[in-house]
Amino acid sequence: MSAGAKPANTKPADTKPANTKPAAKNGSKQTPSASKRLAGKASKEDDGIVLSPAELRRRRTRNIAIALTLGALVILFYVMTLARLGSNVMNRPL
Repeated sequence: MSAGAKPANTKPADTKPANTKPAAKNGSKQTPSASKRLAGKASKEDDGIVLSPAELRRRRTRNIAIALTLGALVILFYVMTLARLGSNVMNRPL
């Protein structure tokens, strides 16, 4: 490196990132549109992510698969518990 060359990855300490926004006046760190969404007052242009019908179908299929797997695990654990207890279920002190 030459004597007058400056490293490429350094930046001056007094520069601000380009994407900073001023904070809200009420002290919260949320943007006004985020606070509207939280309050249930979203505007038309603030719809968020809109999924296509194919994506909605895949999401529904995935949710059904997760629900069936969870149900199968519940049944499996129930059957395994009954199998482990066996006939000792009725032979307990009252």
